[in-house]
Amino acid sequence: MKDSITLLIIYDGQCPLCAFYMRTLRLKKVFSHVEFLDARLQDARVIDYTRQGYDINKGLLVILGSSVYSGSEAMRVLAGCSTRMGFLNECNARIFSSPFLGKVVYPLLTGGRRILLFLLRRKLIDIHHSKL
Repeated sequence: MKDSITLLIIYDGQCPLCAFYMRTLRLKKVFSHVEFLDARLQDARVIDYTRQGYDINKGLLVILGSSVYSGSEAMRVLAGCSTRMGFLNECNARIFSSPFLGKVVYPLLTGGRRILLFLLRRKLIDIHHSKL
């Protein structure tokens, strides 16, 4: 039976690795609503979280109910919410179920994202507060 909890995941839709991860993420069917939001769309929610001090370039955001998680903590939450079906989901669960290991691995992932975006000639996410 589905719970009334809503899950919102804010990520970089122009990062091929981030987009691939979102496509392969197999969440348990316990949420009434799951939304994947590309942070580059200048959605009012993205701007609001940025104003609250969250930097999307430093890590994805996971909003579960009224709780906000970023970076390695967001990955830990996703690891707990996803099934272990598939190689990527199994690796995700093993790495990010450990807060220590997650804090070690996550900066490598964000560094790899920055290098990939540079090689693809894509800019980092730039939220302009004045757009909305």
